[in-house]
Amino acid sequence: MDPEKPYRHKGKCACYGNGDFNRYNDDRVEHYRFESYDNHIIMNLEGKRVLIDSGSSVSIGNNPITLMGQIFHGKRSLMGVTLEKINDLIGVELDYILGSEIFKKFHILINYDTREVVFANRSLASMGDFHDVLQVKSLLNVPTVNISVADKPLQVFFDTGANLSYCRSSYLQDFPVVGEARDFYPGFGFFETNIYQVPIEISGKKFEMLFGVLPQLLEFTLLFSGCGGILGNDLFSFFNPIYFNLSDKMICLQGKDGNVHIGAY
Repeated sequence: MDPEKPYRHKGKCACYGNGDFNRYNDDRVEHYRFESYDNHIIMNLEGKRVLIDSGSSVSIGNNPITLMGQIFHGKRSLMGVTLEKINDLIGVELDYILGSEIFKKFHILINYDTREVVFANRSLASMGDFHDVLQVKSLLNVPTVNISVADKPLQVFFDTGANLSYCRSSYLQDFPVVGEARDFYPGFGFFETNIYQVPIEISGKKFEMLFGVLPQLLEFTLLFSGCGGILGNDLFSFFNPIYFNLSDKMICLQGKDGNVHIGAY
């Protein structure tokens, strides 16, 4: 089996991983509700607003949070970007940004339809019909996966903090512009982008998805990092729930009936 390709399994789902789930000798499972604000996942954690952001290499917060019986202290800023600056960009008063280092500590399942986030010290594979498994690598401490965009292979950041997906501009130039969007990037600010409808393939499933183009400086920075795009929360329109088992380097997907068509666009 090619280790770079997504793979599918019959029988016991690969999401069960290597079996070493109870790393804290604790079967604790915690469920939290979230609200979707402009396609951002904002969890209610005991009255605190927490942005679920796998695309942030570290957590950011002025005050600690308690999750799964542990206390997490966020950084005051990341590359000069503070929580207050992100609040101004999103337009919501956040208390904490939960970054990728916490994703690596727990099994995390996000169900966009029920607006629920689940954290556990053990496998959550039984909470969905997960036949599609993406192998995960870590780049700049952020999870990446391999997909195909316009029949071209592409490594992308898997970013639950992004409300829109992005792809290198050279992949999109032959496809129609279907709209425009205003977005932001921390440390850069707001920008306008054209929206393209592009055929993609994820874990053997082919469908069309909307992509924007980053400003030239941001795209150059992205490509220089070794990644060619960002996979954002619009993926939940095609897969739900999504289960993050980053300790075993995998993300497990449940396809949504009627949205994903195997083998044809």
